[in-house]
Amino acid sequence: MSSSASIIFLAAVIALSAGAASAEEITIQVDDAAAIRADGGASTLKLQLDEMSAARFASFTMSNMGENVDILVDGRVVASPRITGVIEDGRLSLASTVETFGELQEIVRQLNAGDASAAALSRD
Repeated sequence: MSSSASIIFLAAVIALSAGAASAEEITIQVDDAAAIRADGGASTLKLQLDEMSAARFASFTMSNMGENVDILVDGRVVASPRITGVIEDGRLSLASTVETFGELQEIVRQLNAGDASAAALSRD
């Protein structure tokens, strides 16, 4: 390998290593969920996490401060908030990305029945 090819290869390895940060995903257990529709038609998803999930989520929000994250239910993005502070009490009030209020109500029903899984995913 020529010296210029070696330098290019080494630069590529360094660039890949620097960008190798992986997304962080945590599962969260929801104790209670609610869908709220504001006068303007915007929907809010309110979640109360169980104690263990609240502790995990506090750590997650601390490590993702200032970043946008995705909240997923059964793998579907239902909210994409920007983390502006550590959330220690497990209470989330999220602007929903779900298309209709009826769909959001069904997601809430599934969460409250224990028929759906929830997760938080950092975006890199």
